[in-house]
Amino acid sequence: MKPIKLILLIFFAGVLYANAQTMLFDQEYYFIAKGEVKLLKQVQDSVYISDCDDFQKCNEIPRFSYKVLTDSVIDKNTKTYILKGKRYNHKNREAEEKQVIITKIKNNRIKLQEVYRKAGKRKLETSILYATSELVPLKPISEITQTEVEDIFAKMVAYMNYLKTTEIKREKYMSWEKINDLVIEKGYSPVGAEEELGKKSDKF
Repeated sequence: MKPIKLILLIFFAGVLYANAQTMLFDQEYYFIAKGEVKLLKQVQDSVYISDCDDFQKCNEIPRFSYKVLTDSVIDKNTKTYILKGKRYNHKNREAEEKQVIITKIKNNRIKLQEVYRKAGKRKLETSILYATSELVPLKPISEITQTEVEDIFAKMVAYMNYLKTTEIKREKYMSWEKINDLVIEKGYSPVGAEEELGKKSDKF
């Protein structure tokens, strides 16, 4: 085989491999809730989850890693994936297969639902993931003013009261998502918001 043909063959094989990969994430995403920050990213056919001290300041060794096995389409914004835990030098307590449902929502965010069974019933654990592209332009939360904090608190109280008057099923992630939304609307990063809001108002 001539060298040029061999190069072309290698090139097209690489293209086909890349196209065949199942993609959960098109960029790096962050879980931000309960005072925790975690980075989720995909490299080829694997997803890695790392603990972070701050935005873009994460541990080099991931806490968990998963191989993406299959995906299937639910609708134009939602897919379900099967992941399998991987073991490297770091510990991974999740070595079994798991199902996750990913839905694209506003501002490139992802609603991630992990499927599990409890007492024989199918349950969903929901998290909101924030795209790096949304977080980069935001100001540090340390710059938020006390007036802005008080406004966020008032809007949060109104939201919680609204939930009490509706039949919407209140889930754990909803209050954290709302706080993050209110902080982002002010132009600030939600990373570290819990601590900073508490510093500037004893109402949080």
